[in-house]
Amino acid sequence: MDKKQCILNYAQKQTPKDLSTLGFTIIKTDSQFQEAYAMHDVATTYVVQQYLRRKYHIHPLGVDLRKHEVIIKEELPDYIAEKEADLFCYDTKAKSSLKYFGWVNERAIVSYRKLAEACEVPVYLIFVQVVSGNVIGEAHCNAQDEPIEKRRAWNGNVVWIFHWKKGLPRI
Repeated sequence: MDKKQCILNYAQKQTPKDLSTLGFTIIKTDSQFQEAYAMHDVATTYVVQQYLRRKYHIHPLGVDLRKHEVIIKEELPDYIAEKEADLFCYDTKAKSSLKYFGWVNERAIVSYRKLAEACEVPVYLIFVQVVSGNVIGEAHCNAQDEPIEKRRAWNGNVVWIFHWKKGLPRI
């Protein structure tokens, strides 16, 4: 099976779990979620435009479940990017500060690594700094890289912290 088909098959494993059944309190407020989603949308649009300008074909993965109170098992990166024989996945991580570049939720990184291994494809994490609705800069790392640290974030999630490189991967 080719890598793209492998990724599409893997995407079928995306499983939403109702937050009310998980037995823990949600710390983020609705406005914090909405602010994060707005930043993510700006960052994602920016990254897609950069790849399209460089003649990559971009294919979205997964389903947008932000309006549902769910958590995702087998989380997916945002996109498949391909140009000629070059194929990879990437997930955009919008950050308000460089301080949080390299920080990735453990649940997400574990899922990205499973996808990378199962389909033998790189999965990049792209960190985009968004301030007042404007992109300030970007950086990336590979999901298969070793984290420099693991810690609990303010919201209770375990995060893996990675070294990052300036710019977008493969550009």
